[in-house]
Amino acid sequence: MTMKVHFEKATRNLREMITENAERAKAAVRASLMAVQTKDLEFAESVVDGDMAIDMAENMIEEQCLNILALYQPVAEDLRRIAAILKANGEIERAGDLASSIANRVRDMARETPRTNWDFTEMAELASGMFSRALASLETENEKIAKQVIDEDDKVDELHHADYARVANCLANDPTASAYYLSALTVSRCLERLADIATNIAEDVVYLKTAEIVRHRAQK
Repeated sequence: MTMKVHFEKATRNLREMITENAERAKAAVRASLMAVQTKDLEFAESVVDGDMAIDMAENMIEEQCLNILALYQPVAEDLRRIAAILKANGEIERAGDLASSIANRVRDMARETPRTNWDFTEMAELASGMFSRALASLETENEKIAKQVIDEDDKVDELHHADYARVANCLANDPTASAYYLSALTVSRCLERLADIATNIAEDVVYLKTAEIVRHRAQK
């Protein structure tokens, strides 16, 4: 086989690996959010226990990326594709860590009976939806979907900022359930970070397709 054929086979294998680990991370996020809503401790523990598989897959994917870069020295769009996968790989692992962090809050939240039960539905649907679509844009290299994900990040930020004020009010009016409300704020922060992760992946997809760096543009 020619070098080009070997490269295409290695890249195809790499894309299958990143897609498989992305599915693990998406499942972990879904499970952690379900555990929070239902206060199911066993479900939460299964999320934490499953994080190791995501971590190990991240190492294997990184090794595959580096091998491709060393062996085939890709250029132009091929190089950007490997770079995008390498960067997304780390973001996917961090999403798995966030799912574990959310699951770890379930014990504190299940222990108390607050006056106000936190409803994460809107924020969870937005953040997890962004994450799923960002991964879909990476898999299909769809610039349009990626840009839509980037545009949605502000809404999640707004919801997270509103949670700060809400927690302050709940702590003042229901201090005996402080652990619950502080854990709820941690979950909110994790969801805000998940949306950031989705945005980062989407920005790398835009770079892959256009060679244009759009990260941090809003701040500039």
